[in-house]
Parts: sequence; structure tokens; C-alpha cells
Amino acid sequence: MKKIKFQLISAFFFSLLFLSCSQKEQNISSTASSEKNSICTASELGLSEADFSELTPKQREQRAANIKLSEFVSLKDSVYSLTISQKEAEAMGISEEMYKNALNEMKVANEAIAKCNKEGKPITLTDVKPSIQESKKKQHCF
Repeated sequence: MKKIKFQLISAFFFSLLFLSCSQKEQNISSTASSEKNSICTASELGLSEADFSELTPKQREQRAANIKLSEFVSLKDSVYSLTISQKEAEAMGISEEMYKNALNEMKVANEAIAKCNKEGKPITLTDVKPSIQESKKKQHCF
């Protein structure tokens, strides 16, 4: 049971950081260029081309925003928080809507963590920054 809850929380944060996103559509004349661009975008988002194609543009946008914001996620006293303001996020190209969505997802995760702690159910929380940095090193887009 403890393992399942840890996996659920880990999966939630993984989805926060890696599974929701979007990219604005671009008009590219060449089919080959379009396919290459789509593959690069999928790679940049840590997705297979098949998984990428199943996301809506809004989901792709949220995923991209979450990946950018993940560099500013802090863990202190079993609470995750963002160390970047909305204004700073907007300067990085993250819309107000995407910033607020990420904050809401983090709030839900923190509530789940607090509930587990209150019930005395041990959970292991991880700092997401090393995972993000490692993931960025592995991305190869030509």
C-alpha cells in the first residue's frame, strides 16, 4: 500500500513535469521538414512521436511550461513550491494560464502529501531538479 501511494505521487509529479504540454502550430511547407520538426518537438518534451501526436495543442503547451517551470521547483518540509514568480515565468514565455495550472497541480500534490503525512503513511519525496537536468542531457534533436 505504501509503495502504491509513493508510486502514485511520483507518477503525479512525473506527469506534472513531463506529461502535459503544447506547442503552437507552425506552417512548414515540406513534409520532411514537418516530420523532423514534430520529432524534435516530441524529443524536447520527452515523448515518443506516437505519444506526442495524441496530445492536444493545449496539453503540449502545458507540458512545455511544466518542463520549463520544473527547474524552479523547490522541496522544503514535504512541500513543493515554485521559486519563480508569474511575471518571471511570463518573461520566459509561459502564459498566466499555464503558470496557474502548474501551481494548481502542485497544490493538489501537496495536499496528497499532507494527507499521507497526517495519516502517518510514509512517503519518499524527491527533488525533481536532478531528474530534469538528466533528462535534458539525454535529449538529442537534430
